[in-house]
Amino acid sequence: MQIPIRRYNAPNMARKTKPPRDANAEKAALARVTSNARRYAAKCGLVLQPDPAQLAYVLNGLARNLLQHGRPLCPCREVTGDPDKDKLNVCPCHTHKEDIQLRGECECGLFVRVRAKGGRG
Repeated sequence: MQIPIRRYNAPNMARKTKPPRDANAEKAALARVTSNARRYAAKCGLVLQPDPAQLAYVLNGLARNLLQHGRPLCPCREVTGDPDKDKLNVCPCHTHKEDIQLRGECECGLFVRVRAKGGRG
């Protein structure tokens, strides 16, 4: 006769849990990074990413990094934990102007050069 194996979480087993989500903090962070991005784009003669899915992905990444790290770090760059290295990646990151000049948009695609009517940007 086989004894069935009972699987359960023993009380002494530590579970890794994520900190509870604060929906209000997430909304506030998203509103803050969105406002900052719009303001910066208008000031520099740029536009925000026209693709709504990509725009939402980048803005949510910035908001997440703002909540987790205290700064809106570019979501397409690695967070090192070294304040001197990470401050270069606060949005807009240190390479965004060069990227926009070369490709028409920054690396993560948040800021896009305004395209002339009927032509390329």
